[in-house]
Amino acid sequence: FGVDGRVGWSTVNTSQNGRVGPISYPYWKESFLQQPYGWSVLLWQGYAIGDFQITNAGRYSFQILSSKEFYVDGPENRFHGDWTEYGILYNIMSLDVGTHRIWVKLTSDIRQYGNTPDV
Repeated sequence: FGVDGRVGWSTVNTSQNGRVGPISYPYWKESFLQQPYGWSVLLWQGYAIGDFQITNAGRYSFQILSSKEFYVDGPENRFHGDWTEYGILYNIMSLDVGTHRIWVKLTSDIRQYGNTPDV
């Protein structure tokens, strides 16, 4: 549902505290798409994918807010995110020195009163 039938990649950076978001989608024409498709166009899923460097092998704590699940270095390393943003769920993982890849599941759904959460 991209503009002119096109979609692409964008780059976002973390803040100093490691947070990302909310992420804007400037080419997503939500109101235009709602005309023919209704509220169902607001239901979608995707992944934010990124690489990070580990310079010292060890155990690391991950906290992923507003996401149901995420993967580190492949689907065999699946973790649960802090979907409700209570700030109490941390995941611990042992990582070796090197580059690692993370996949964070993004989900947009319609709420009871028609608003969608920030992603």
